[in-house]
Amino acid sequence: MSSIGASCRRHVPSCPNYSNYPARTNESMVLNEAKIPVISNRQCSAMWKRNPDAIIVPSHICGFAPNISVCNGDSGGPMVCEGLLAGVASWTIKGCGTKSPHGTFPSVYVRVSYYIDWIMNTIRANNFV
Repeated sequence: MSSIGASCRRHVPSCPNYSNYPARTNESMVLNEAKIPVISNRQCSAMWKRNPDAIIVPSHICGFAPNISVCNGDSGGPMVCEGLLAGVASWTIKGCGTKSPHGTFPSVYVRVSYYIDWIMNTIRANNFV
């Protein structure tokens, strides 16, 4: 998506602990947002190289800022760039935060523009417009 600049605003709830992994932030009943710069898939892949299970593909868009990431419960949340939906929160390292014993990792989102034809066809086929 060429209109994505150096950073995006991502609106997500803070990190409530929905699993056995300890959250690194306090729960909040207030919707929060984080400003996370978009990084290239090449850079994202290089950062995830230490984890052989993590594969970055063209349908991904990655964001990275130290100590800021998607968290448990954020999956499905929007990555908004210049008022447009650019990504949908998908995954990162276990738990909240970008740090693990193995290093620092970006957040990975589904790239909405990759699926735009499928989205539009599905909307039309189901008479949603």
